[in-house]
Amino acid sequence: MILPQRLSFIILLSLSYLWLSSCQDTSKIDTSEFILAKNLKIEIVASEPDVILPVAMVEDGKNRFWVIEMPGYMRDINGSDEDLPDGRIVILTDEDQDGKIDERKIFIDSLVNPRAICHVYGGVLFTDGTMLKWAEIDHDKPVNTVVVDSFYVVGGNIEHQPNGLLYNLDNWIYSAKSNARYRRMDGGWKKEATTFRGQWGISHDRMGRLIYNHNSAPLIGDYAIPNQVIENPYLKVEFTNGNYLTDDMRLFPFQATSVNRGYLPEVLDSTGKVIHYTSACSPHLYYGDKLGDNHYNSFFVCGPEGNLVSNYIYNEKDLTAERILENTEFLISKEETFRPVSLMTGYDGSLYVIDMRKGIIQHSAYMSSYLREAITEKGLERINGLGRIYRISQVGSKYKPLHLDGLSTKELTNLFSNPNFAIRMFAQKELVSRNDKEDIPLLKDLTRKANSTIELTHALWTLEGLKGLSSEFILEIASKTHNRDVLTQLIVLSKLTGSEIFTYKEFYANCLKMNSKPIDFLLATVAGKSAELENIWFTIAGRYPNDNEISEALVSSIPGKEIYFLNLLKSSKNDTLINDLNATIYFKKSNEIQTPILINEPFDDDRTNGLKKFKIYCASCHGLNGKGQKNVAPSFKESRIINGDEKMIASIILHGYISGNENYQIMMPAYKEDKNLSDQDIVDIISYLKSTFTADWSGLKVEDIPVLREQAMMN
Repeated sequence: MILPQRLSFIILLSLSYLWLSSCQDTSKIDTSEFILAKNLKIEIVASEPDVILPVAMVEDGKNRFWVIEMPGYMRDINGSDEDLPDGRIVILTDEDQDGKIDERKIFIDSLVNPRAICHVYGGVLFTDGTMLKWAEIDHDKPVNTVVVDSFYVVGGNIEHQPNGLLYNLDNWIYSAKSNARYRRMDGGWKKEATTFRGQWGISHDRMGRLIYNHNSAPLIGDYAIPNQVIENPYLKVEFTNGNYLTDDMRLFPFQATSVNRGYLPEVLDSTGKVIHYTSACSPHLYYGDKLGDNHYNSFFVCGPEGNLVSNYIYNEKDLTAERILENTEFLISKEETFRPVSLMTGYDGSLYVIDMRKGIIQHSAYMSSYLREAITEKGLERINGLGRIYRISQVGSKYKPLHLDGLSTKELTNLFSNPNFAIRMFAQKELVSRNDKEDIPLLKDLTRKANSTIELTHALWTLEGLKGLSSEFILEIASKTHNRDVLTQLIVLSKLTGSEIFTYKEFYANCLKMNSKPIDFLLATVAGKSAELENIWFTIAGRYPNDNEISEALVSSIPGKEIYFLNLLKSSKNDTLINDLNATIYFKKSNEIQTPILINEPFDDDRTNGLKKFKIYCASCHGLNGKGQKNVAPSFKESRIINGDEKMIASIILHGYISGNENYQIMMPAYKEDKNLSDQDIVDIISYLKSTFTADWSGLKVEDIPVLREQAMMN
């Protein structure tokens, strides 16, 4: 059979990489290639053969690293044998506690392009091909493996498939490049729709707001904790989610680098160095204590195309980020094979950098002839089968592992006041995973006595995870605090107790007196739900005339009652709110749902080839419904291009497209070199686009495509 032969070849190839790697003395791998921010040091934690092509990593309570290895990604310049099952989850252990890995153990192998992992509920949540799975851990072996979501992936190639698996403050697990979230409840897994976010990597701040990015924009974030403004199915949310935290997209690499569109103007400078992000990924908000005060509460972003890591200081109040270093980067490598793809704050407080250490990072589907030539000229296609993990900390600091395994409930709750956010989230996740209802009284007592905002916040959300909250308890805590951060969490939690909203009328009225926009925003998401709270709704509407975020929150809270509220606002000068109400009424009449909808259909179905190829090549950016994604790609509906000449559409598919629209800074890739996209496939995609999103049909013929392949981009 062909498959075993191919698999044998890949196994032999992998073994040869291991042999070559083992020939070098890993203790001699130094870090002289790096330029690092002042007063910091970078140390190697693991290298090949202990780790091979890592893409993601988490830490457990025993100070071990659980690493996803993805050898299937771009084995060669053609992306051969991409779907062979040779991906792995490995456990890396530092037995002698000297800060360097000295034991490698395979937890699961034979995975298809795994790319995300979450250590949770006494097991491991991970990706395997198009599925999301969870395996219980028994003596470092997987048992009772279950499929959590067989539709985790519904389209796109590896660069555009869900990843991340972030356990958030609200006890839900979120992915980048996805509009689904997950949690385990009552012995089973629950899946809910959420806002579509990002491309590769996802992070969060201490208030539970999600941070993500796409390849051209380093930091994108939400105004509030997830799912606060998607309760009205016909409200189109444009301002509350997906906002750029910075407009500074500059990069400052050491050397000229090979990027896919280096032939275009304003991509490279005169020396061949990339100017702006083209592969931004894995944003990470650092709340550790080993980088010094000037890096606490700052973002780090991987720039593998420039062989660097950038950082930005985070303004939590204004939800903005500003570059810390001018005309340089936090970490720069002099080697073009340094490919940072993921970041992690360790329980020891250090920043960990996962380096795929690879010659090629551009997927074959998007690789231009220009990049192919540059890669082969430098011999980058021959550099594969490597991998590094680095630890960054202050000069003079000593590595000191923190053991968190087997802690009692009391010991875990003591961690809620730890300055390291990663440790606090570990404690919360562990308590929720244990699901011991006997912990509820202790947590309630801690909540009543909490001395800090962070301690109180984690205690409350842990109670939520254990179903230990009630309206009476929320109101009790609310009566004892005037802390605005705590009040915002209490408002969100009040919607989750199952009590009638008007139960909180007095609490909401007291919050309204704070005259704080973050508090009023969350009040707006509940005020329209009850007639007893309408005065709060109108007070907020009057307090913030023509405020986009407040307007969306107000309309979100009144599904089905838009006309009623619109009539009461006729004399108002709040044009933004009136416009949002009118738009929502229009979408309702047209039965055009605007909020996220879960896709629960097979990835491969028996419909047209055009639809199948649309899912693979178009849906990951433009959405499966073709309505587009904020910051990523526009809607196909009423699109000038889709309604135009089909040869123009084909030209865009082949040669790529830069819209020039500031709302969509991401570049559409060129598929001219994609060997898996035939001339017939392109014709079928355009037929699907025309028949679905216009009142027309395509007259494009297969014989037209070779001509368009050779032509320059049509104007």
